[in-house]
Amino acid sequence: MHNSINYSKDNFKNISKNIGDIRKRLALSTERLGVMLQVSSRTVIRWEEARHKPTTQNHIIAINKLKEIIDLGCAVYTPEGLQEFIFKPQPVFDGHTAFQLISIGDYDRVLSALAADYEGAGF
Repeated sequence: MHNSINYSKDNFKNISKNIGDIRKRLALSTERLGVMLQVSSRTVIRWEEARHKPTTQNHIIAINKLKEIIDLGCAVYTPEGLQEFIFKPQPVFDGHTAFQLISIGDYDRVLSALAADYEGAGF
């Protein structure tokens, strides 16, 4: 059973823009972003083109958390460095990748690692 989510026109546009921004900044295919959001690639396309909107609060949270990860990651790393952080196994993640953690919904662990890198870089 899904709770109905009320969207303002601006909120709906922001979600679509955020999805496009996430894909662009991480050079992700719709398939890979779909894995991260636990939806099909077709759903990612529909959301990005603003033809449909996410129907669950969990999807809204996931999109917002991904946007937060990308924004903080871009403050810490170059675009190439951020991709390496996301897709290369990291000791801080017990040999897993940030992509794997994001795909199971462990956004806070990824954000914590980025925040530690941000503080350690002297920001």
